[in-house]
Amino acid sequence: MSIALQNLTQLDKSHQDQQEYLGWEHYPIDLPHVNPITTSARVCDDLLTSLSSKLFCDELKVRTIDIIETNNGDIQCKTSLHTEANSMATMLGQKNTELPRIRIISLHSGNSKLPLRIPESWMRKTMTRYRVDPTFLPVLFSFGAEPNLAESGASNIASISAEDLSRKLSYQIRYTEENKRSSVRPWSLRQTGVYHHHSLNPQFDLFIFIHPKEDSLVEESLMSLSESTAASQASLKAICENPFRIHMLLFSSYLDNWRWYFRYLDEEFEGMNDEALTLDLKTTAAASLSFDKVQSLRDLHDRAISLTAHCKGTKSVLLALEEVEEANFKGAYTLQPFQSLLSGHNESLEVLGNRIRNAIDLLAYALDLQNQETAAKINDHISELTEETTDHSATVTWITLLTLFYLPGSFVSTLYGMNFFYFNPRTSKLVIAKDFWIFVVTWLPLALLTFLGYGALVLRHRPRNKLSWPRHGKALSRVSRNV
Repeated sequence: MSIALQNLTQLDKSHQDQQEYLGWEHYPIDLPHVNPITTSARVCDDLLTSLSSKLFCDELKVRTIDIIETNNGDIQCKTSLHTEANSMATMLGQKNTELPRIRIISLHSGNSKLPLRIPESWMRKTMTRYRVDPTFLPVLFSFGAEPNLAESGASNIASISAEDLSRKLSYQIRYTEENKRSSVRPWSLRQTGVYHHHSLNPQFDLFIFIHPKEDSLVEESLMSLSESTAASQASLKAICENPFRIHMLLFSSYLDNWRWYFRYLDEEFEGMNDEALTLDLKTTAAASLSFDKVQSLRDLHDRAISLTAHCKGTKSVLLALEEVEEANFKGAYTLQPFQSLLSGHNESLEVLGNRIRNAIDLLAYALDLQNQETAAKINDHISELTEETTDHSATVTWITLLTLFYLPGSFVSTLYGMNFFYFNPRTSKLVIAKDFWIFVVTWLPLALLTFLGYGALVLRHRPRNKLSWPRHGKALSRVSRNV
């Protein structure tokens, strides 16, 4: 009887848990606070379904970090790793009165290219249970693949305040981290997504962090709050006083990485720039070397452009957070140092971009000079060939004219045979026949007709503005080509 009662109690608790995220299958359609004018819930639902294979996988690995304020004023921090459905259901099934002061949900993937380690169903249940605003979805849709360079400046920042003085924030920042995997590209571009719901009734703050990898720097820093040290207790106290200070942990962990990445890029550029300044155009390898360097510099310039957009996008997040009055980013917790850091990074990128463009222009100018020199050599060679061709054409023209002169005589001689000339054996001399004049009368008019026909043919094929008779060798070569 007791076993049956226990099973019934578990079933009843499971039913109560599911009531907390009823309608999760069609998130965010059934959320009560969604404004149908500003948000198309149906489109969001369809996008979640179509992108589920890229965003989610069947593995469940979600970490929660709960910061709890006890009745006696103590602050505790507990971490839990949910790898089974029962554990996840228990966490989501907590009533509002049972929630901790601050709950941080950490999602991550194996690396930046892989889906998040949470099934689509549990992601929908989580967002339904905590009434996650649909403005968080653009941040979520950015994961499951490498950061898209076409969206370099998109931080997807959203800040929504409600009548009950609650605040919902969502954004993403991009940064670089040393991957320690490859000597060719030792730095990787990564991103972290954030959702924050600040509620006063009940007093509860929910954070959802989407990390690019497991055990990221921010996640390790948050987990270290559970350590029983004076520094951890001081940090927990400061966070409970103002949960918005958790955002500062994200910026302090990653923004300074830009400085070291810029140094890496500058060292890479210096090597290319030295080769560009010392390039000798007289060497045979200069052409291919210059083109290779232009390609490398173009790639470096493209990276510098995208990095500028990343820094500007992160700065827009800082400005938006600074405008949140209840965040109270003042005094020791001001965001001004991060803004100054990003402003300096943008100026450094501008200088680097200008230097890269100067090196590209230098190589392009060198290649242009080399092309002009090559073209001049080709033109000289063509001129020599043209002169030789002209000389040969003049020779061929005279041979043609001589052939035209002798051709009628050869024809007439063939026609009349040898009857006009015979050998006298008595005198041992060649005797011309009395009728030889017939040969002359026949040959000369025929030669004249041949020349006249040739001239008529030339005049017919020449342009109308150049009807003069061809002169000299160049003109005769053109005539022979026309014929």
